[in-house]
Amino acid sequence: MTDLTGKRATMLKNLLVGIAVVSAAVSGGCATVTNTGPSAARRPAPEPHADRIGLMVPQKAIVNWDGEPGFDGAIAQVMLFKNTAGGPKSILVSGEVDVMMYEGAKPDDYSNVTKPFFSWTFTPAELAQRVVGQYGALWGYALVLEWTVPPKSEKVWMIARYRPPSGSAIYSSPAEQVMPVEMPGAKK
Repeated sequence: MTDLTGKRATMLKNLLVGIAVVSAAVSGGCATVTNTGPSAARRPAPEPHADRIGLMVPQKAIVNWDGEPGFDGAIAQVMLFKNTAGGPKSILVSGEVDVMMYEGAKPDDYSNVTKPFFSWTFTPAELAQRVVGQYGALWGYALVLEWTVPPKSEKVWMIARYRPPSGSAIYSSPAEQVMPVEMPGAKK
């Protein structure tokens, strides 16, 4: 993963806080970005099994971090849920999360699409550094999806996958994005 410093890190933090705030607005609550490291003692312990995974991609998910021509990547938030007697429970996980990005419009039947344009894998240690929480009730991971070569297509779509330490993987529904035409703030 890329080490983000300075202006780029501040921009990323603001974007990720924005994702959390939008998620909170949709769910009717308020959001905060949870601290990482030992000060994050209020987090629930990661669980190995999840029943559902959700991929949330903000409207302006495709970003330009360096101000130079060309987009540098995307941002997204992944949330995982476990079924309980009281309904779905938001959890943190002890397995790996992958995000796969495909070029073009999402096909009606995407079950046979195998080759992503780009993919990212987040280990449990990397996920622990990307936790976002909303009053301790909803937990998720804010992900930076940096690519080395930008997509050539006007549209991209993504799917998240959770791979538990043992057992079968689960997949999110796809999220589609239109590539922006212009980059605000790009140097000319």
